[in-house]
Amino acid sequence: MMPEMHFDEEQPDIPEGLRRRPTGVAAPAVIRSGREVISAELALTIYRQMVRTRALEERSIKMSKSGEAYFWIGGPGEEAVNVCLGLQVHKGQGPAYDYLHLHYRNAGVMLAMHPDDPPLSPIRGLGRIMRSVENFQRLLDLYPSPVNGIALCQGNFTLMTDDLPGVIRHFGKQGKIFFAHFRDVRGTAEYFVETFHDEGKTNMLECMKAYKDIGFEGVLRPDHVPTMEGDSNDNPAYSSIGRLFAIGYIKGLREAVYGSRDED
Repeated sequence: MMPEMHFDEEQPDIPEGLRRRPTGVAAPAVIRSGREVISAELALTIYRQMVRTRALEERSIKMSKSGEAYFWIGGPGEEAVNVCLGLQVHKGQGPAYDYLHLHYRNAGVMLAMHPDDPPLSPIRGLGRIMRSVENFQRLLDLYPSPVNGIALCQGNFTLMTDDLPGVIRHFGKQGKIFFAHFRDVRGTAEYFVETFHDEGKTNMLECMKAYKDIGFEGVLRPDHVPTMEGDSNDNPAYSSIGRLFAIGYIKGLREAVYGSRDED
């Protein structure tokens, strides 16, 4: 006697070639791999979600290449890890629940929130919340954890405030600046240009003094620079010659403010 088989008639999210079909063979109750055992139902759920995730990634890649998408950071090939990780998420609202970075609970990860770039909302119909000094403080207050902090991108924060050194001191005294992008811009959030480090709207010397005042010894990078004559623009904002200038400028400011030359 053939075993009874059940499968959904409506499976619109699954590609045609991957939809369930009766095989005449009873499905196992559990799936084993070494010492690990999961139910067949959970294994099927994981597999279906992996297929949906890959299909979404492929579509996102096509949209990005054709100019239909504004921005995309994907992870094709990581479905097996991400789907299983997602199933472990403690979903909900408030500090007792997981959020943002799903690896952080069992690894030495510092969460450094970067501002919306530029700090405007909405853009292309998407609401954006990390666009003011007040909202960053609210983020820190909502989850007062030693791993919850800020990537202080000066090019964005200087479009939120007229006192960037004061903002550096404000967050630095809380010990919440985990990563600094030491760069500059001209203009407003609505219309701005990225500049060389010595020609923007910000007093970069005063910013370096603020970092010294808070005892900052973390990671600081030049981030974006204009493309210089003779250099390739294949990777806009990351011109090699422009970055050499920026690194020299930053090292000069640091020696002048911190008072000693790096050992290396």
